[in-house]
Amino acid sequence: MSTAKDDVIRVHIAAGSEKKDWMKAAETAFENDPQLGTLNGKKIDIVIEGIGSIAAGREIATGKLNNGRNRYQVWSPAS
Repeated sequence: MSTAKDDVIRVHIAAGSEKKDWMKAAETAFENDPQLGTLNGKKIDIVIEGIGSIAAGREIATGKLNNGRNRYQVWSPAS
């Protein structure tokens, strides 16, 4: 079953690369829970990208991540 783009809430997360496996497990649990994986009938799609904490922090602070526009709603650094 395909989902129309407007029927999806996409949340981008930049996570410290050492957390990526844990974050992926949490993402799967979240998306598979019928009470958590949707909001107002829209599927919530979590997109996790592993990125080094220091590099990500610098790029977020200077606006250089993703060609000057930070696409991440959440940043989860290593510590």
